[in-house]
Amino acid sequence: MKPQRLLACVPCQQRKVKCDHKSPCSNCVKTDAQCIPASQVPRQRKRRFAERELLERLRSYEALLEQNNINFEPLHPTTSNVSSKCMEIKSRGSTSTVSSRAHSKSQSQSETIYEPKSLWQALTQRPARSVERYDDDEEDGTPSSDGDTYETVLKRTMDHVCESRDHILFGLRGSSIDFVNLHPEQFQIFKLWQIYMDNVNPLLKVIHCPTTQMRIIEAAGDVGHASPTLQALMFGIYSVAVFTLTERDSNATFHASRQELLARYQLGCQQALIACGFSNASDREALVALYLYLISIRSHTNPRSLSSMSAVAIRIAQNMGIHNESANSKSTPFEAEMRRRLWWSLVMFDARASEVSGSSATTLNPTWDCRTPLNVNDFDLRPDMKALPTPRKECTDSMFAVVRSLIADHTRHSGFHLDFTNPILKSVARAVREGSNGENDEVRSLEWMVENTYLKYCNEEDPVHFVALWTARLQIAKNHLFEHYAKMSKNSYEQAETPRDAMITCALTMLECDTKPMTSKHVRGYRWYFELHFPFPAYVHLVQRLRTWPSMEGGDKAWKCMNDNYEARFLDVEAHDSPFLKIFGEAILRAWAVRDAAARRSGEPLAPPHFVMDIRNRMAKMKSGAPENEADKPGGFGGHGSADFSTNGPPCSSGAGPDAFGGESFVNLGDSMFPGVFEQAMLGPDTSNMDWTTLDWSSGHEK
Repeated sequence: MKPQRLLACVPCQQRKVKCDHKSPCSNCVKTDAQCIPASQVPRQRKRRFAERELLERLRSYEALLEQNNINFEPLHPTTSNVSSKCMEIKSRGSTSTVSSRAHSKSQSQSETIYEPKSLWQALTQRPARSVERYDDDEEDGTPSSDGDTYETVLKRTMDHVCESRDHILFGLRGSSIDFVNLHPEQFQIFKLWQIYMDNVNPLLKVIHCPTTQMRIIEAAGDVGHASPTLQALMFGIYSVAVFTLTERDSNATFHASRQELLARYQLGCQQALIACGFSNASDREALVALYLYLISIRSHTNPRSLSSMSAVAIRIAQNMGIHNESANSKSTPFEAEMRRRLWWSLVMFDARASEVSGSSATTLNPTWDCRTPLNVNDFDLRPDMKALPTPRKECTDSMFAVVRSLIADHTRHSGFHLDFTNPILKSVARAVREGSNGENDEVRSLEWMVENTYLKYCNEEDPVHFVALWTARLQIAKNHLFEHYAKMSKNSYEQAETPRDAMITCALTMLECDTKPMTSKHVRGYRWYFELHFPFPAYVHLVQRLRTWPSMEGGDKAWKCMNDNYEARFLDVEAHDSPFLKIFGEAILRAWAVRDAAARRSGEPLAPPHFVMDIRNRMAKMKSGAPENEADKPGGFGGHGSADFSTNGPPCSSGAGPDAFGGESFVNLGDSMFPGVFEQAMLGPDTSNMDWTTLDWSSGHEK
């Protein structure tokens, strides 16, 4: 029997010195290093192919051909974005031609995979004449000079030497807490899974339900034998499912309060995440569990804390390479597509968390190349498939996530977006649309593409289609509004009447598109999503305009739109729970006072809208019920109580910009995705010290 070969210890392998195979070896004793026997480190030698150099050259030549748009047949075709070929739009007039060419170019550019250079490979490059010597070293137990081999050895060594510190986010794992006991009964597991599939999955699409359902059914019989990662995912599903319920639904379904269930399942998710080492794991499901957990805690978490936590999730995703298409292309087609779905959902959540916390959504910048998800059904994806399915031309069960991602992808490459987030990137960001007339057509071409490629197939009787339709239109209207604001920093654009009218139309469209789903009984389970996306900029713009031009054309429609949206969002919310009143209450009353005074001067007194009367009554109750010391605080409702927005911006703001509204000025009133958008005039002088991030922006659950 051939005796087992003794290998050098890990430090000697890395330093390429001869090891005496003692424990510890003499070299480690001299250098005072920790001697780690190679037998304790799992070893995966990477076989080196003779044609490796030839293949690398061939790939570099293929990359040059792709960059210069030269057609050729690659030796190893990469996974291309098939949707660019299946969803080309026929030219219909000049606008259609612009949008079609733009969409085709945008997708074709994304087909090229740009893989960053590996620092480890660069550090370990060697001349060809030294190959024989290195091969001899490898036979002696020294790892191959390939950069990825050194990197693998280093990571495994660090994992072996360094203690896991996952508790730095959730605290030390309670020794007396057995999170297995925090699972609900088996029949309740199935109920929570069904709630997740009904209320959450159609919007997020971060879990592949056909395969996950079988695993949950199997684990529900004996959760103690499920892996910590699967248990973390199950607790994340429980948490976000309960989060979507009202208090009444929670008591009726589970005979327990919503807060009680959330506290239990969120604790279980924390403990399971610590157990599976989520911060150091490369398992996508652990990241999904963390993401669902973050969604479930957002209504009762300080927005700045939530933004920091979401940043942790983003960094974990980046360590896994989910944001990098070159890393995704190395995964199986199924895994690569699920990684893309997770990244886009996570990055949009982080962008919104940044907005609400008062900072810029820098994650949504063109600094990564992950492709948007394919428009396919869940059943089109299978773990054993060899290639991605062809995107469908009709509506699918993932259309909401697909359309959201496409709009976000367009936005992050748009000039108006980069004007407010990171202008220096405009010089390196790719052109969003070919043949467009500058920035004037950026959002218009996006709108044409989305409407004619996706939304025209929507059936408004289908809840998912209904939500996708109005959410997409709201986001496009918002982009139109900010596109106008971006131009206001150039020349005297704001003095023209046409842009003013267009901006009012955009704000009204935002409110109408928000009111539609909020008043629909078919999408009641999706209200949790809309509560995170309050149309703050639309209210800001309209209230300011109505105060400045009380008799403007379209004023009656503006008051009606605000009234309808208020009734849809806030009539069932207690006054003390509504951030709307704390910010807009007196500002709206003042705007109406100006409107009423103008009407009386013209001899046509007006009856106040219902929401103005409701705000007046609620604020009167809040003032009468508030302690004197509370009422006198800045931002309270004794005295003035209107929003100033001059220091601590609201959850959609920060930055600087021109004065466009007749000399008045307010600061930090806009959307942090576009800082400085609304630095123009505003609502009142007395709450400059209000801390916007302390407001509960998700208190719209049915009472």
